[in-house]
Amino acid sequence: MRRIGFLFSFTVLALGGVVACSASNSSSVQAPVVEIPEGPFTHEAYNTVLSTYVDDAGMVDYKGLQENRIALDQYVAHMGVITQNMYSDWSEDEQLAFWINAYNAITLQAIINHHPIKLGNVLNRSLYPENSIRQISGVWDKLETLVLGKPMTLNAIEDEVIRVDFKEPRIHVAIVCASIGCPPLRNEAFVAEKLEEQLADQSKDFVEHQQNFSIDSAKKTIYLSSILDWFGEDFEGTYSLDGRSGTESAILGFVHEYASDAQKSVLSDSTYSVDFQDYDWMLNEKP
Repeated sequence: MRRIGFLFSFTVLALGGVVACSASNSSSVQAPVVEIPEGPFTHEAYNTVLSTYVDDAGMVDYKGLQENRIALDQYVAHMGVITQNMYSDWSEDEQLAFWINAYNAITLQAIINHHPIKLGNVLNRSLYPENSIRQISGVWDKLETLVLGKPMTLNAIEDEVIRVDFKEPRIHVAIVCASIGCPPLRNEAFVAEKLEEQLADQSKDFVEHQQNFSIDSAKKTIYLSSILDWFGEDFEGTYSLDGRSGTESAILGFVHEYASDAQKSVLSDSTYSVDFQDYDWMLNEKP
């Protein structure tokens, strides 16, 4: 992996250099100030954060992370000062690993900035669990964090960069929105050297969870995660399955790739209908 040979030593606001935010949740905290570590940018500090505060099931010790947040804040702040020229010199796998880690790290910050989460507006109170990222106003479309020197929202990272610049649908089992319904948060950073292995492992793990994929033979129904419904078009052109058509062929082709042999035969049976599970927006917090 090519390293950046530039040194940085100046101070920015923690939270990865948050520069703007919507009306904040009443539980939000004052951002501490951090110094960006000297030396080239790496994922090592973030890897330590994940291995310390995320368990093997992808559940997060948010309280512990909130009390020991400096490494996470420095990591995201460092992302903010990388220049476009530095970024352009990276391989495609280095770039994709960077953006997946950026999305997940900034999401972790959003949670610890508002932990314990308080109820949001009237609509969110009625639709979502009390302990949910959905209670944080503007978390995806208003909160901006410096990345590559410019303010970006989580929606912009996902929809304007990752989904546009990288034709890799498996990002949807790698980026995590801090909810039980999401794929489990990996307790190691994504890195270019083993990105294919990590994405394949995430995909296999995703398919093995019943909340994401199950078969009811009596009802002749295949149940899938809502993620595959929301982003099904991203799987087109990469995956397909005989006997199915369009987006359904694509998402079932993805599941087929990582399913067991017994499940593969059902997926290919066009007499089975497809239904999508309700999404669980409860916070992915370790008990």
